[in-house]
Amino acid sequence: MTSLSRAVLGSCCAISLGIIGYVHYAQFMEREELHAGVIRDWEKQERMKRKNTYALSRQMDIAKELRKEELTRHET
Repeated sequence: MTSLSRAVLGSCCAISLGIIGYVHYAQFMEREELHAGVIRDWEKQERMKRKNTYALSRQMDIAKELRKEELTRHET
């Protein structure tokens, strides 16, 4: 095997390993980004759930106050 053929074979192997390594790294980073998106969605759902629960409790309080005012109006 001549030195030129060894150099070509070595450079082809190095380039192939570099490409394979890059593809694995890119897949890993993409998987991490997707996982971060799932976590963000879950946190957003939890925030919306807390917001809706708070709004519901406020509406219930307002409804109680209105009923109380109606009762006092009808009694007088």
